[in-house]
Amino acid sequence: MKIFAVILVSIACTSPAAAQPYVGKWAPNQKSCSDEGLDSNVEFKKGLFIAHESFCKTSSLKRPSAASWSANAACEGEGEQWSLRLDFSVSGDRLLLSQDGGPAAKLIRCIR
Repeated sequence: MKIFAVILVSIACTSPAAAQPYVGKWAPNQKSCSDEGLDSNVEFKKGLFIAHESFCKTSSLKRPSAASWSANAACEGEGEQWSLRLDFSVSGDRLLLSQDGGPAAKLIRCIR
């Protein structure tokens, strides 16, 4: 009986946490989701922001409100390296994404 209880506790402690609502693939529209080469398509993974021919490791993730985030990002792609600030918010299947304080891109979640 003790072994069974230990196994249950181990399973409960190692179950994955719910993904943040911004995790996933995003594009201007569903048709664009199938085109991996579009500059406008992006993907958020845990600790990563991936865009066309580049990827960024995110750090200093802050959550100024329940549905918005900001993060610093160290990026590389096409033989170059750079830093940027990401500001993003999620409402349902919509993402607003701004890089370095620029205008916000309006994206939708790609359905797999």
